[in-house]
Parts: sequence; structure tokens; C-alpha cells
Amino acid sequence: MSEVRLRLLGAPALEQAGRPLALPTRKLLGLLAYLALEGPAPRSKLAGLFWSEQDEATARGNLRRELNRLRHTPIATLLQTDRDLLQLGPIQTDVAEFQTHLKEGALEPALALYRGPLLLGLELSGAEGFAEWLEARREELARLWREALQRQAEHLEAAHDLRGALSARLTLLREDELQELHHREAMRLHALLGEREAALARFARLQELLRKELRLEPLPETLALARQIEQGTLATPPAHPPTPAPQGVALHPPLDRARARVGPHGSGLGGPAGHLPGGAAGGGEKPVAARVCPAQRPLFSVAGPALR
Repeated sequence: MSEVRLRLLGAPALEQAGRPLALPTRKLLGLLAYLALEGPAPRSKLAGLFWSEQDEATARGNLRRELNRLRHTPIATLLQTDRDLLQLGPIQTDVAEFQTHLKEGALEPALALYRGPLLLGLELSGAEGFAEWLEARREELARLWREALQRQAEHLEAAHDLRGALSARLTLLREDELQELHHREAMRLHALLGEREAALARFARLQELLRKELRLEPLPETLALARQIEQGTLATPPAHPPTPAPQGVALHPPLDRARARVGPHGSGLGGPAGHLPGGAAGGGEKPVAARVCPAQRPLFSVAGPALR
């Protein structure tokens, strides 16, 4: 059988010999994706993942029907069975390539492969088990992407490509605008590029977000940087480059700080309002829950006839 490839990062797509291939149902696509990423799995587990609300006999019957549909497609021989186990034959995935590039330290090709969250737009009815698995795998890959993009920003800055480094930081902020570290780095890069007003506007945006969403004020180091930018005293180039994130640890300031301060402090820039944009200080502290980025939900599409 000719080469089969599954594109799983972003909107999913199946290709055979470089040509788009349509599948008859969404669940069949989800089943292929699961086996491609997780390897061999027993029928009972797959039935429970994809038909979580059904009893085992009904769920296994539904699984048999999906497998029968697969046998009537051009990739029928891709599925391999060994007693109760199901697995796929040779298949290429962008996820495997993405992870390989990261292990080799090849950030640029890895980042080029990440077109969006895993299986973007694939929602399956009655498949709570699959949904839970997908959420965990999606976040794992998104974390790897964020860490890679942060390292890429640092490498670009070290190579004196400040504009490229700024673009990377702004991409990270589009993923989660409450990440104070990336606001601070974007402020600094704007300033180093001679874009003082853009740097101060970024600071004002951060102040607005923290006060509105979390009733917090920026960290002291962010306030100090804003003061330097306003006064024109920021060192060029910076004396200390950004510290790389520890591998395997997700960054989420302001959420990872305990914020031991009792109640908000002033802006630190000449009083509560200071000279920078901002507005009134927020109220007292409140518990901070982990922030989850709103999921993008475009229309599901795979080349070929619409899936059921």
C-alpha cells in the first residue's frame, strides 16, 4: 500500500500517496488518530473510549461497524488485528515528526509543523472517554509548542533578530494574554526597537487585563521595566538576556505566583495612577484558578465528502 499520512496538528486530514483521502465518519478518523498516537489497543478499551455511554456489548458492536467501514476504503490493509488487539501498519503523522524535531533541537521545522491544537474541530458525540484523552494530549503538545516558541524567541534575540523575537512573543500572547512574562518581554523588545509608545501601550494592556480578570497589579519587575521605558533609561542591549524556561515546566505567570501580597499595591510609578496608562487599582486579592485558553472551534473539515 502506498504511503499514508495523518495530519493531526490543527484541522485533521488524511492523505494517501500525497492525495487527500476522505473517511466515511468522524469516529473512524478519531479511531485512526488514537491508534496512530497510542499504538496497539484492545477492542474493549476502544469501545469504551468512543461509545462511553453504551454498555460493552453495544459499544463493541458499534466498533465492529466502524472497522467494517474502514475495510471498504483504500487504506483497508492499514488496520492490523492480533486477537483482541487493534493496531495500524506503517503510517506517518505530523505529531511524530514534531516531537522528533524537538528532541533534535530543530525548533524551526518543529514550529512549522504545529498548525494548531491536536485534532482541531473534531468533536464526537457520546465519546467522553475519547474527549478526556484528547484534552490531555492536546495540552501536552500545546505545552511543547509554547516552550519551543519561547526558546525560539530567545535564539532570535541572541542572533539580533529583535523583530522576529517580538513576533514570537506576540504569538505566545495570542495563545494566553494573561502570561505576564511574555508581556514584559514584548515591552522590552518594543523598546529596544525604538517603539516606546508600543511598549507603554503593551504595559497598559497588561495592567487592564490583570485588574479586570484577576484584580491584581503587575509584578515589581514589570513595573520597573515600564519605568525604565518611560524614562528612556532601558539598557541597550539588555545586560541580561531572558532566562530559558526549565524543560518540561509550563510557564504561567501571573498564575504560578502565589501573590503573597495582601491586597493590591499602587503602580509604583508615582502613585496609584503614576505617569503610565492604567486606571484605578484593583480591589483585594481573590483565589486564582488555572486559566484555560478558549478553544478555537472552526468548522470541521477533511478533504472529500462531508463526514457524518
